[in-house]
Amino acid sequence: MDEWQGPPRKTRPPCVTLLAPFQFLRAAIVLCVLLSVWEFPDSHLDSRLEVKALTYLATQHPLPEGLMIPVVLPLSAVYLSSIGVGLWRLKKWARNILMITSGATAASLA
Repeated sequence: MDEWQGPPRKTRPPCVTLLAPFQFLRAAIVLCVLLSVWEFPDSHLDSRLEVKALTYLATQHPLPEGLMIPVVLPLSAVYLSSIGVGLWRLKKWARNILMITSGATAASLA
């Protein structure tokens, strides 16, 4: 007699396997920028072009003003990492949010 194995497991598509770690990487970049701005406040890293470009590549938004950095960047990191976790666990809400934000980004560039 065959043993019951439970419901079949979902297999993760290869594109999701690439997108979830990419979201984690984006969140890590945002946290690194946040920590460097907090650690070195006198060096004014938020005014450097490299930091602004890195933040824009990670969040698709310009770096906020100096007073808003401690509020906006942690929220961006939480958003990006939650999307990554949702994609990794194959949640439909994460897929839908990623498709909506990707579509909005593409529409704003057109």
